[in-house]
Amino acid sequence: HAAKMVGPVFARSGLAGFTASEFDKLLLRHNTYLEPVIWETSHGLYSVTGKQELPFALSVLNQAMTSATVNEQQFTAVQHELAIEQDNWLSSPFGSFVSQVVGTLYPSESPMQTVTGDDFEQATPKQVQAVIDTLMRKKRNFTLVVSADIEVGEFNRMLRRYVAGISFEAESDTGAEIAPVITDYRTGPKVSTASKKVMEAVDNTVNYEVNLFSQ
Repeated sequence: HAAKMVGPVFARSGLAGFTASEFDKLLLRHNTYLEPVIWETSHGLYSVTGKQELPFALSVLNQAMTSATVNEQQFTAVQHELAIEQDNWLSSPFGSFVSQVVGTLYPSESPMQTVTGDDFEQATPKQVQAVIDTLMRKKRNFTLVVSADIEVGEFNRMLRRYVAGISFEAESDTGAEIAPVITDYRTGPKVSTASKKVMEAVDNTVNYEVNLFSQ
């Protein structure tokens, strides 16, 4: 259940020496949005920014992948809020209905079981940090997808500066290589392989849940 807390805890913990409020102001000043995404079939970071702020967004991506740390004080506040919100939702007619349906579809030990307020209360900062470390700091076939009107050479220079230095636990010591840009839309206007993978991940997640509930 710690994985379900990563998003709000990440948002409240700050980053790279900035408090959450300072970091939010920094993102706002650079017209940039960032959030971690953890779905049943995929995970990563999602960001939206202006073309002129792409170097900043990539530098934030670097920091998020390498140094995101749980603030234990903020964790406690988030934990309490989530527990209350979840119990209130479960006591609603819709929440009660969903809980019954899910309880019928999955065995009691399944991670797909509906989370309760008590489940959130039992989670620890170390567990949430372990989720972040496992998902963001190990080599897990990450794909970087960037949609922007930008010269390939300029973008490759950004990759070398902000992305190439990100290391993962399973990475060899030979050093990271810059992969070629998958698609330059101005010379080859087509859907890139990376974009297809992202769309497939979204479709797989949605279809997975729809099929389960349709059963």
